[in-house]
Formats: sequence, C-alpha cells, structure tokens
Amino acid sequence: MHENWAFADERKCCTVSIWCPLVDSSTENGTLQVVPGSHKRFGEVRGPMIPWELEGIKDEIIADYLVPMNLTAGNAVILDDSIVHYSAINKTNELRLAIQLILIPSEVPSIHYHMNPAENPEQVNVLEVDHEFYMQFNPWKQPEGAKVIRQFKYQPRGIDIAEFNMRMKKPRFDEPQPKNFVEKLKAVFSN
Repeated sequence: MHENWAFADERKCCTVSIWCPLVDSSTENGTLQVVPGSHKRFGEVRGPMIPWELEGIKDEIIADYLVPMNLTAGNAVILDDSIVHYSAINKTNELRLAIQLILIPSEVPSIHYHMNPAENPEQVNVLEVDHEFYMQFNPWKQPEGAKVIRQFKYQPRGIDIAEFNMRMKKPRFDEPQPKNFVEKLKAVFSN
C-alpha cells in the first residue's frame, strides 16, 4: 500500500496515473484497490527515501478501507497520484499485467522529492527534473545532475487510525483552510 511519488507541486495542480490492466483484474489476481477520498489528505511530500506517515497503520487500512477496481482487460482507471492505493498478492497461476502512465500538466515543472537519510534524515531536496530523469535514475541513490530548486526541513511522523479517520473528513491539503474563528463557524454551518 502506498501513494505514488509527488511529481509536481500538488498544492498548485493535480497529477494523475492511468492504470490499465492487460488481463481481467480481480481481487484474486491482485487488482488495484483504492481508499476513496484519500487523495491530497496524506503524504504531501512523497519520494522513494521519504518515510510515509501511514506506514504504521497499513494493515488496518488494508483490512477496512479499500475498494477494489476490478476491470476487464483494456479498460482503465484514472487516479490522483496522491490517492492511497494497494495491490494484493496475485493468488492465481497467471500473470496480472498492467500498464501505468503518469501525467502532469505541461505548464508546471516536474519535481522529485529526495531525502538522503545517511546525510541528513530531516532535509528534503526538491529537484526540478524532466521525463528523462525518471527513465535513467536509481530511486534509492543520490540523483546526479538534477537542479535543486528548494530545500526544507522535514520531520516525518506516523499517525494512528484515529487521526487517519479525522483527516479523511477534513479539507484536502490543496483546499483553502479557514483562517479565523468566523470562517471556521461558517464552514461548520455550511456543512
């Protein structure tokens, strides 16, 4: 279970993946499963070396929150890259083949969040990259030649299932947050 890496600044845009099984997909052969409504609520900073805040509650989420995307071969699902998703073990003797395409808006720069835990486990480098970067690099090594456009301190922390449930009901991280008590009251009464 995971969220895809962040490929752009998700406060400014949405990146999506198109998942297309090449054989009929089912829970028996490990179809894609998603947590509906979980996009842009968790893991705003996502990359291969960055600890994930849902790591400690994966089993609970898998047991109670997933909806399978059973599709026939050649059909596809488009999902926000920040949605929590999972593919179970293939319990059949056949391969479960699929194609995944990642799309970002052409007007925004593609980025890659990189943390080097051996160097500094609390610093994230934001790299500006192009599509060739993803074709060539090793996700678990220090990227070479990529332009660092920003650095920030990041202290990952795990959350429990109670906080997971609470954040599923709160606004997404790309939505405007109420700034004062009156706005919070308006939000409560409008809901």
